[in-house]
Amino acid sequence: MKHISDPKAANVNIPAQTPSGRMYPVGYQHNILKNTETLILLDTIDPLFTDGIEDVVNHWIKPAVAGYYLFSASATWEVGIDAKHYKLLVYAGPIPKVIAIDHKGFSGAGGGCTVLTCHCSDITKLIATQYIYMTVEHFDGTNNPDIMPGPVQTYLSVQRVR
Repeated sequence: MKHISDPKAANVNIPAQTPSGRMYPVGYQHNILKNTETLILLDTIDPLFTDGIEDVVNHWIKPAVAGYYLFSASATWEVGIDAKHYKLLVYAGPIPKVIAIDHKGFSGAGGGCTVLTCHCSDITKLIATQYIYMTVEHFDGTNNPDIMPGPVQTYLSVQRVR
């Protein structure tokens, strides 16, 4: 490893780490049907973490700049969590390609669990025309749980890292 005594002398090319964006739903998504992949309705932009790349009409984040992006996605299920499997999927579009999945199984034993969170994050390469969105799905069981709203319960954030 080479030590540089004067950091100004180093020729380091660090690309701008923009754009970035973060979205979350403002209201509950009620009665998510089993065995049906459902788009998370990201309809609120986090004003502290945005470069204007969020699309609240289509519920996705479209950086429009090619590069490598760190994304973080979370979906919190609520109401009557029973013995079934819960899944969060993160896609890159416009040709849907799954870029991350969190799949949780819940036994229903142990009494009283009413909230379960699926989360995933990774780094993916995007071209300028791609966007990122998230869906949820659950299997088995008898009820149709809800997706909780809010910036810490259910969200998608995207940050260019290079």
